[in-house]
Amino acid sequence: MRWIARVFVFTSALVLGTFAGLLFGTAPIGKSLSAEDLRGTWQGNFGRNHGACTIEITRVEGNTIYGSLEKEGALILFEGYFNPETRKFYFEETTVVRLAAHMGEWSLGRNSAIVSADGRFLTGNGYDKWGGYTWSASNY
Repeated sequence: MRWIARVFVFTSALVLGTFAGLLFGTAPIGKSLSAEDLRGTWQGNFGRNHGACTIEITRVEGNTIYGSLEKEGALILFEGYFNPETRKFYFEETTVVRLAAHMGEWSLGRNSAIVSADGRFLTGNGYDKWGGYTWSASNY
């Protein structure tokens, strides 16, 4: 029974620490990263329903990032910016390429995330016309 309590405390501390980092703008200590290090495929969950998603970062020019977000059959293009000093990644959804069959519309959102100390996880939040949501992805 004690190990359940320890796992709960550890998980709670991890979630609260990540939230505090996003809220207060503290940068995690870790290896130095550039925008180029974010290039590639990230898998995770996105939006209010935490549906499976794929974030593909396809092009990097300096600290400017271009890519796509695929969720439940919808394909959305985005443009963003990575700040290597704060390890924050910002992107704005720019174009709906296609909607999923069950979707009536997609509200283009603005998103921000913090990159984990090891450069393997993005933990973020976003905002669109329907309000706020959270998301996370990994490049494992």
